[in-house]
Amino acid sequence: MKDLLGAAQKDYCVDTQRAFAVGFSYGAMFSYAIGCELGGIFRAIAPMSGALLSGCNLSGKPVAMWGSHGTHDSLVDISLGRQARDKILQQNHCGSQTTPVDPSPCVAYQGCDEGYPVTWCEWDGDHDRPPFGNTAVAAFFRQF
Repeated sequence: MKDLLGAAQKDYCVDTQRAFAVGFSYGAMFSYAIGCELGGIFRAIAPMSGALLSGCNLSGKPVAMWGSHGTHDSLVDISLGRQARDKILQQNHCGSQTTPVDPSPCVAYQGCDEGYPVTWCEWDGDHDRPPFGNTAVAAFFRQF
């Protein structure tokens, strides 16, 4: 991933302070791995319906996250998504208290490292992207 980002920087005008990873299903698993291991290189991630099947070696460097998971996911159980979310919460030093944010039913975790928010959206759905996902991810990334 570092080599891919380096190649893009070589050939294109890349804002190195705004590298983001978005993924659904196995792409979300890859996004979690990026968030765990490449905080400081990637600014934020947005995994949807993922788990830690790609690993999660915490780098100690925070990464902002907007994550979602369907409560009725028949392929990747929501408990696995929560486990992945919890690794990012740990890395970002977040507390367990949440406040509701738009779009509903999303919540923002409190006490996270300054500038590294974590938003989590459990929605009534199966193994899919949430219907509000595209708009919400774009809005989350725009804050950076």
